[in-house]
Amino acid sequence: MKIRYIGTAALLSCALLFSGCTNTPATDVSHEPASSDISSAAQSSVPEAKKHYITLSKNESYDIPAGDNPRKFSSADANIASVNSSGTVTGVSEGKTEISVISDEIVTDIYIVTVNKSVYEQSLPSAPESSEGEENRITPAVWEVTTTGGNTVYMMGSIHVGDTDIFYMPDYYNAAFSRCSALAVECDTTKLDLLETASYIDKYLYTDGTMISDHVSEKAYNNAKEILKKYGRYTSQTDRYKPMLWTQYLEICSADEIGLSSDYGVESIVMAEASKKGKQILELESVQFQMQLLTSFDDRLQEALFETYANDDTFDKAVKSMDEMYSKWKSGTLTAEDVGAETDYSEYYSDNMTAEEHAEADELKKLYEDYNKKMLDDRNAGMEKKIKGYLDDGKTVMVVVGSGHFYGDNGIISLLEKDGCTVKSLSSADTSRLKAQ
Repeated sequence: MKIRYIGTAALLSCALLFSGCTNTPATDVSHEPASSDISSAAQSSVPEAKKHYITLSKNESYDIPAGDNPRKFSSADANIASVNSSGTVTGVSEGKTEISVISDEIVTDIYIVTVNKSVYEQSLPSAPESSEGEENRITPAVWEVTTTGGNTVYMMGSIHVGDTDIFYMPDYYNAAFSRCSALAVECDTTKLDLLETASYIDKYLYTDGTMISDHVSEKAYNNAKEILKKYGRYTSQTDRYKPMLWTQYLEICSADEIGLSSDYGVESIVMAEASKKGKQILELESVQFQMQLLTSFDDRLQEALFETYANDDTFDKAVKSMDEMYSKWKSGTLTAEDVGAETDYSEYYSDNMTAEEHAEADELKKLYEDYNKKMLDDRNAGMEKKIKGYLDDGKTVMVVVGSGHFYGDNGIISLLEKDGCTVKSLSSADTSRLKAQ
């Protein structure tokens, strides 16, 4: 008895599964440029001032360390880097400028700030040349959420892999996005820290001297190995990976087969666009939370999912399912069943099962229920709480998270409605109204 093939719901529920490991550029306070990098006026007018050199991305911030005396801050060019009364420096646009720290009318420190492209723009894949009239090439589901007091947020379900069609968002999404001061995503994968990631690696690996082939059937192992080899994702180290990581790799191979890539995941595109337009980027969860989640599942569940995914014909089913799911996402026609929010566990059972087979089915059903609860229901509740907080604060936000989180009785839409909100599905008919507000 094995868990039936559960489709490609991971593509719609967990951003970290398909993200790259891009690091946010570290703030550099040690680099000492040549003296020619410092304006002659700065050298002559404030020779006693201590100089600091920092590099920021656009929209990245740096807090000037607190001092003993009251201080004021002055930006030589606030169009490149601004500074507030608390001494928080924020990169605005590419270039170099200076921030002066003034105490008792004397400039005590000068921060020479270099601002580069944001990390989101650095990692953004090339956009195709746009053609007139193609704004609505895709029409994914977008919702407008309002409270009785008139506060509003917008939501769009994402898919974590895609192709260049992602660049052709519909007019109603673009109009809603323009009204928002911030973008909220599951987690900002550009904040993935390699040192912190290393602390989770052991949980993905067998550390007792065994290999995956010692824990799963020979047939499933050989099938999976051939698939990973075909798509260039198998190395000698792969055998040390636990089944959850193999299953994730098999999902990625499914995407490879139909030309989809995490480089074109919806979050990557919308975060870059938000950064360009100076919108704040918020997280409903965090990289750390998702890493903890993905390493928390019972080995028995991991093995059952792997065994199912590595069946003879399952990969072909996965490719077909992924192709259908991506098409439904683009057309805005996903359902609760498509995203795994509704599961028919009766398929686990048959009339002629032995008592032993029935007990095994019960055990696997319980494991899968736990998986669904952790991956969807529990996270939906946490995300909905954050979204409700934006509404209560009157903050107009575009929320973009995996489509799997919105549907079903325990989905974000249902939870918001239970909290007294009105949720309306948007279409091109709403574009003029959104632009006029």
